Amino acid sequence: MRIIIYSSTFYPAWGGLAEVTSLLAEDLASCGEEIRLITPRSAGGFNDRGLPFPVYRKPGFIELRNHLRWCDIVLHSGLHRRGLLALAGCFYLTRRPWVVWHHDASFPSRRQRGRPWALPKSLFLRSPRIRHVTTSQALQSDLLPTPSQIIPCAYRDDLYSPTPGVGRDRDVICASRLDRQKGVDLLIEAVARLRDQGRRCTATIAGDGPARRELANLFEDLQVGDRVRFIGRASAPQLRSLYSSHRILVVPSRVREGFGIVALEALGCGCLVVGSDAGGLPEAIGPTGKTFKRDSAESLATLLGAMITDPPPPLHDSRRVEMHLKPHARREVAKVFLDHLTEVYRE
Repeated sequence: MRIIIYSSTFYPAWGGLAEVTSLLAEDLASCGEEIRLITPRSAGGFNDRGLPFPVYRKPGFIELRNHLRWCDIVLHSGLHRRGLLALAGCFYLTRRPWVVWHHDASFPSRRQRGRPWALPKSLFLRSPRIRHVTTSQALQSDLLPTPSQIIPCAYRDDLYSPTPGVGRDRDVICASRLDRQKGVDLLIEAVARLRDQGRRCTATIAGDGPARRELANLFEDLQVGDRVRFIGRASAPQLRSLYSSHRILVVPSRVREGFGIVALEALGCGCLVVGSDAGGLPEAIGPTGKTFKRDSAESLATLLGAMITDPPPPLHDSRRVEMHLKPHARREVAKVFLDHLTEVYRE
């Protein structure tokens, strides 16, 4: 089957959407499917030749139409206003089956009905010839009443496992894009609260983004230099080592995440996982993790204070974690996706 994957963002962007899209494209290509990935994002120095599928960036309308005429089906990963008009035009010209893969509530949800772009976007995507896939039950419930299929996110289960010889001697790791929505400031405030209570808690923050300067100012204001360290953006192998050397991953998002593959990665490396209690994060964390009240540094501090003790409590039940991670294995997810795409194509 010839498959176009249209991704609203892609490498060198750092984040879950680029990661899961690339992962699925790799696995579908390894299954013998013909893949072309199209994105409106520029390469920015990234070398696309290292990928096992061709990448076409910022195509014009004619080029985009020709790509869609080539394919049997389109998988639209990460809905965004950018490129939607051209895509809609090509859709009606080429009449190819279309599957929209939602990662967040950028689709017009119940909370977005008043926005000026929501209505035309909603009318286009309500076409009976378009199918929808969501990453979690929470995201499915956020969408306007449109039938959708839930397919779990995958993670690199061939990479994220405990690093041999690395001691788990550090407290908290947070791997995130640095912007206000991701709530990294809540973790810094929680560490400061625990310090003021005479409690021990240190944190490592891996990532970069537009809020870096704001977070650096907060870091200085709260005087947590001896407890919090910023290490910048980390590669996947570096993250594996970081997860393996820390006891707890914190995902403090303010927004309702569609899912959160960072939780799967850290669980695979043996971390306990703590996340905010909204959106798809609780589903990503699973039955062995813990949640705190969204947008509350106080709630996070209370939870971390109970978890960071001397001697430390035992880690999570490895058998339950294994069962939680099994449906998120990359080959398993690729098979489910391929079956769904084949079903839509044959309708």
